[in-house]
Parts: sequence; C-alpha cells; structure tokens
Amino acid sequence: MRRILLTFALLALAGEASAARTIRYVGGMTAGFAGKTSSTTVTFDLTGGMSDVPEGGDLVLVSYCTGSTADRTLTITNTTPTAYDYLSDLYADDLYDANMRVGYRFMPSTPETQMILSQTFSTADAGRYTVHVFRGVDPSTPIDVASTTITGINSRVVNPAAITPSTAGAWIWITGCGAGATATTAYTASHLTGFVSGGTADNVDSVIGSGWYRQWTSGAYDGADFAAGGTSTTDDSWASTTVALRPATLTSAIKPTGGNVISSVGAANVVLAFPTGEDVTSGNHVVVGCATWWGAAGGPYASTDLTKTAGTSTVGTVTLDSQYRTGADPFKEATVFSVPITGSGTLTLTVANAGIDGATCVAQEYSGMDSTTRVQDQNTGTGTSTTPATGTVAGTGEVLFFGAHINASAADAEITAGADFDGVGEQENGASWTSGAFEERIVTTDTTDAADWTLASSVQWAAAMGVYQDTTGGGPTCAQSIALMGVGCR
Repeated sequence: MRRILLTFALLALAGEASAARTIRYVGGMTAGFAGKTSSTTVTFDLTGGMSDVPEGGDLVLVSYCTGSTADRTLTITNTTPTAYDYLSDLYADDLYDANMRVGYRFMPSTPETQMILSQTFSTADAGRYTVHVFRGVDPSTPIDVASTTITGINSRVVNPAAITPSTAGAWIWITGCGAGATATTAYTASHLTGFVSGGTADNVDSVIGSGWYRQWTSGAYDGADFAAGGTSTTDDSWASTTVALRPATLTSAIKPTGGNVISSVGAANVVLAFPTGEDVTSGNHVVVGCATWWGAAGGPYASTDLTKTAGTSTVGTVTLDSQYRTGADPFKEATVFSVPITGSGTLTLTVANAGIDGATCVAQEYSGMDSTTRVQDQNTGTGTSTTPATGTVAGTGEVLFFGAHINASAADAEITAGADFDGVGEQENGASWTSGAFEERIVTTDTTDAADWTLASSVQWAAAMGVYQDTTGGGPTCAQSIALMGVGCR
C-alpha cells in the first residue's frame, strides 16, 4: 500500500525548450537477515518519501551486501526472475570480507511489489540491503556518468569514491557496506539525505548505509566518510558505489524545483519546513495541499491560515485556489493553496490549527507558473463511494491539473491514483492519521479532465482540484473569471 501524503501537480507548457526535470524521492528502506543458502523475497515498504511502493516509471536502486570469508556472486532480480541492471559487483578481501552488488530497475506500467535477493552462500554470512526509489529520472540514460567504486581493508569505515556528473540537476546516490565481527551498528552520514542504514549480526556481520545528495552544481563531489557502524578492527573490510542519476527532461515551463515537504498531525499546526539545501527561489511558486478533519467549531480554512513562519525567503500573497468541505460534523475538507516566492532563501510554511482534529499537508515548489493569473480554473466534488472525483475542468493550453482528496477511512487501505494522473502523495493510514491522496497531470494541449482515485472500500470523501497555467498562458476565459471571483479575462 502507498503510505504517502498529499503533494502536487506539474504543468507542461507550450513553446518552451526542453529542460531538466527535478528528480523526486519516492521512499527508502533497509533490512537484513542471518546467513542463508536460499533466496530472500523482499516486499517494498518504503518510508520517508511520497509513497510506500513504487509506481510505473519509477527507478528502484538496490544495494545488497554480505559479510563473508570468500568472494560471493550476489544477485538482485524481480520475481520473474529478471536481473536488475547491475552497476557494481565488489569484493574486499580481509579476514572478514565485504561483498557488494548494486543494481537498478525501472518499474513497468504495472509496478512490481517485490524483488528477490540471492542467498548469502553460507549460514555464517549475514546479509543486508537498502532500497531507494526515485521519480523523474531519465528513462533512456538514467546513469549520468559511469558509476565509481572503491573498496578497502583493515577497517569497516566507508570512504566513498568521488564522482563528477555531467548534467544539471543530477542527483548523487552513495551506498557503502562493511564486514566485521564486533558490535555491528548502523552507519551515520549527515551529508546525505534519505540515509537508511543498519547492521545484521552472524559469524560475519554486515552493515550497510545508503543515501543521496541533491545539491551538486559542478565539479567533482567527494562524499565524506561514513561514521559509526560499530567497532572497526584491522580484520574488517568495506565497499562503496557512487552513482549519478540524470534527470528526465520536460518540454514545459512549469517544473517542480524543490523537494516535497510532508507532514501529518493531530490537533496541531501543520509545519512545512523545506529541508537544508532546498532553498526556494524568487519568481517560483509553492503549492500546498491539505486533507483536514474538522470538529464542529473548526474551519473552513481561509487563505490567511497559510503563512510563512520562518526562513530567509520572502513570499507574496497566499491564495486559496480550490476547496470542498462536507456538510456535517466531523467535517472533511480538501484544500489547495498557492503562494508566490518574491525573495530566495530558506522557507517554513505553517497551516494554522483553526480547530482541526487532524490534517495531512504537503508543499511543493514550482518554476514557470504565471505570477499574474496562475489559477486558470478549479472544481470540486463529494460523495460516499470507492471513487472520489472532482468535476471536470476544461484546461486551456498547457496546464497543470492538481487534485487533492480526503476520505473517511479508519483503516490502513490502498488508494490508487486516476488512470490519467500520477500520484504525487498520499496518506493511507487512516487508523492513525488523516487519509487522503494527491495527484497530478501535465498536458500540452487543451484538455478536459477531472481528478479521480479508487479506494479499497466505500467511505465519505471530499475532493478539490486546481488548474494552473504557465507564464505564457492566455489567462482564463470570461466564464472562468466569474467562477474565480473577478480576475481578468480574455
């Protein structure tokens, strides 16, 4: 099941040159097992990103390591089994030997839910793996330049190899592992985002860690040594692989330019702080979507409920672009805001607790949206069924459809994005948090569409959708103007 949170939609725009698309992080995971002479089936259960499973077109990167006393030929496959595309097969020879296999695979249109790791080849050899999933990687040339590798002995301290990407917007992914037999613990690497790590004990232990760096702009990047990992000795060894991911290209003006910021809360303010290294840029916009439960005395949200509360950036006027609130206590509300960035810098946005019982919100920065009339149109919907949907909107030219919905599920249950849309965030765990989902569609010609989803069971829901135009957009029609409360029309 996908346990993501709300997020946003991108827009493609006509007549613009192709440009790099921002890679986005779907999620990661790590686990391990004692030595075995049979394969291990791993079910994807990602955390820390937009979803707990990959979608079609997502890139899955896997690092698999064992602690051993011999050179082992490890494999990574799907359940067919078809081998992943391998990037490295490393062996470090000491008393305790590190074996590493790294591979990647693009998910097919019907995404796979599992992968298979080979045996460790001895019941004494512990196995450990990491998984990271990315969206927006170039499908033709995902690996920007040749991956770099390095191994070492007399220690388990990983010292990653440097790499020099060639494409603007490339992300650098680093994985490293060690073998030993003394108090194995997780690595730490404060310079890497989404870092997942852990150690597994056996006669020969295995410890692994992987994460990514997205702030590269030019030249070589040489990641710092991993820290921790247990008590290192001269009997230990380590191996590491560094990979540069090339972003896909979009022939559009509107593009996501920052990381997703996701938060689920109870009766509290929703704080959306863009991470270190992900400053917002003047001229861009941030779109915020929320799925909210309200008590009898709460809500609905107004545009003034979204404010900047910290950071060095400056922002313009917040607009509330689409909203639907059900008509009985407890109220369920789907809301979409946007705000222009007028000065570059760090940013924290807060959605006020105006009497909420719980909410899930996401923020996403975009470039290329029209700063004068960014909202072309909007529509909403409500009902009790397994198929939440907004009404249709006739988008003019190249536009971004962004849909948000909240549902009354009290279970941890599957949510599926509409067939024409890409899911960009969801929270499926209605037992603990507010359940809802968010999706996007980018079109380059006049298109009529509605945001829609499929739920596992019939519950009450509310849905809202904003349609955003690029800087070359002609503005709304007069009919759309009236619906949008008086903005200029053509």
